[in-house]
Amino acid sequence: MKKLLLTFLVLALTVSLIPLQADAETLQEGDFQYEHFYNEGVIITDYTGSGGDVAIPSTLGGYPVTSIMGHAFDNCPGLTSVTIPDSVIGIGNNVFYNCDGLTSVTLGKGIASIDKSAFSGCPNLTDVYIADTSALWKNRFSEDYIDTMSYADNLHILDKNGNEITEIVWDETIPEIPEYAFYKCAGLTSVTIPDSVTSIGSWAFSGCSGLTSITIPDSVTSIGSWAFSGCSGLTSITIPDSVTTIEASVFTDCSGLTSITIPDSVTTIEAGAFMYCTSLTSVTIPEGITTIKSGSNNKHNGTFVGCTALEEITIPVSMFSIDDNAFVDVPLKTVHYAGTEEQWNKIDLNNNACFATAEIKFSNSNVDNDETDADGPENAPKKSNTVYIVVIVILSVALAASWVYFIIDKKKR
Repeated sequence: MKKLLLTFLVLALTVSLIPLQADAETLQEGDFQYEHFYNEGVIITDYTGSGGDVAIPSTLGGYPVTSIMGHAFDNCPGLTSVTIPDSVIGIGNNVFYNCDGLTSVTLGKGIASIDKSAFSGCPNLTDVYIADTSALWKNRFSEDYIDTMSYADNLHILDKNGNEITEIVWDETIPEIPEYAFYKCAGLTSVTIPDSVTSIGSWAFSGCSGLTSITIPDSVTSIGSWAFSGCSGLTSITIPDSVTTIEASVFTDCSGLTSITIPDSVTTIEAGAFMYCTSLTSVTIPEGITTIKSGSNNKHNGTFVGCTALEEITIPVSMFSIDDNAFVDVPLKTVHYAGTEEQWNKIDLNNNACFATAEIKFSNSNVDNDETDADGPENAPKKSNTVYIVVIVILSVALAASWVYFIIDKKKR
């Protein structure tokens, strides 16, 4: 039985390769070498031109161009721009590797996949144009930690008329905003996220310096690291109650951010979350957070490193320690602590010198003091005179009873 199964598998594999071998003849048209791909289209295997502004044809030999093979344009220093037609659905690995003169790429709306490192070695690539938002939403790009879009300085999203889009309403049928979705899309000013979205990927809006408005719905449960880093136009943001962790460097370099609302649902804030938020003046750490973190390279990625306007912070009783260098270059003036001075003294502050010079204000909410309330001692209720009167009456009765007992006892004698 095993021998029969093995024979079948070998036969199936052989049969599957026959069409590919039969269609594998390399053909040339213009500056492009190509091969037929199962009679469904052609794949460009090599570019033999000298470069300049190149528009890849949508057909070769009468067949639609559907793919570009890995390394097809590599080591072409004369290539300055390339336009990929709507017919292309896939771009292979290192297609434009080491094209150091390449400055602009326009992707057709048919793109469904771009292999990792497709544009690696392109140090002068400044602009990537996506011809239609449908291409962006379909394209998950690379699953590798280095994404295709990270090689470009700017991402431009164009409508069907070729005009750049500045406001985006995310497709409600897609539950995740993928990694690098709008990476370095500096022209983007507003994003509407529907309540069908459950996650925002790492680097999704990183470098969107023109972004001034975004609302994150309660349906979102996770926001990836660096998701909003470099969004210098954001002035405020509210994290929904559905989020439990603020990932590393999520809001790094959000220099315009003046306020942020962290819900009580958050139990962890990772290192570098608010680094270099130079306009942030105050922040409240919710109950449940036990540590304000710094990463392994803690001199440069402490949670509040470089927050040069941060003068006021509220720290919960749950706080246990503050890592080294979490507050480098932070001019703290006031710390509101929800516990007592004794509890505060148990927190490991490490080398965060700003706490030594800041005024620590302790909460009296857990102290039973009849003379103090939230409005201050001058407004506290006064003790009633009734208490004193009752005490005097009881003492007087006791004294009188003692005197009567003394007189009766004396007469009996």
